[in-house]
Amino acid sequence: MPYIDKHGRMSLDPIVDAIVEALDNDGWHVGDINYIFTRVLDAWFRRSPKYETICKIMGTMDCVGKEFYRRVAIAYEDKKRWGNGDVYSPENVTP
Repeated sequence: MPYIDKHGRMSLDPIVDAIVEALDNDGWHVGDINYIFTRVLDAWFRRSPKYETICKIMGTMDCVGKEFYRRVAIAYEDKKRWGNGDVYSPENVTP
């Protein structure tokens, strides 16, 4: 997780909050999210159009996905597993 300092958050949080509010008003469509990320990544690349930037962008996106999985998806899956029962319960496992 990119644990940036409070000063960095203070300048970015209002922008992120405005985006979240706009998405709340519009209904959180996947295309909208994709558009936002694509615009930001395209701007990053245009400021430094070289292979190294592509690698940094791809690595960052990979880390974002992994961090989301680690912090959010695993907790969600664990909660569902405890609530609904594990797929790999003893009666479902063959010796």
